[in-house]
Amino acid sequence: QGTIPYKHDVIKYLDVLSESAKISGSVNTIINNNGLLHGYNTDFDGLNYLLEHHDITSIYFAYSFLYAGNLESDGFHLLKYLRLL
Repeated sequence: QGTIPYKHDVIKYLDVLSESAKISGSVNTIINNNGLLHGYNTDFDGLNYLLEHHDITSIYFAYSFLYAGNLESDGFHLLKYLRLL
């Protein structure tokens, strides 16, 4: 499990990035798969699932919810990805 400031810095050492890691520009999970390091952003994926499956489309509700969870950076990138920003 990675955290700030390493969520951004570690990317240059990874071989494969998930789509969420590419969008957010950060990773918090690294898996060694047969010698290749795969980076994921599970915060982004979890937030995406939550927003999409609970039909949260209000930008104000979504961002205040994400900010309250101290995930403002990943939340910001997710809201841009979902075109709520």
